[in-house]
Amino acid sequence: MRSSARSLVALAAVSVLALSGCGDDDTAAGDGAAADGAAPVEVEVDIEDGSTTPAGKRIEVEPGQTIRLEVDSDMADELHLHADPEQSFEVRPVDDQVFELSIDTPGVYALESHETGNQVLSIQVQP
Repeated sequence: MRSSARSLVALAAVSVLALSGCGDDDTAAGDGAAADGAAPVEVEVDIEDGSTTPAGKRIEVEPGQTIRLEVDSDMADELHLHADPEQSFEVRPVDDQVFELSIDTPGVYALESHETGNQVLSIQVQP
């Protein structure tokens, strides 16, 4: 009986560990989701013939939430995020480029195309 009780306790302990996981409740870094589990916001960006689509579209995200830019471009460019810290993404003249960014501080930030001079996105970060 004593051996059975120990086996049951060991099995229960293993089950609890397996169900609870080995880390904390925050999402692992680099998996594309904010600490509270918010899914990434995906935005398709087209740079063609000197213009951008979208052009000034406003999106809303939570602090730390990933914004995934899926970029098709017919020209070399640079996307620049006016935030603290500022972020830049080198765009090549090819399709299917992916850039990810996040902003931790609430506020409204502009993502601009340097070559076209257009504002691509207005990003509102709010809890």
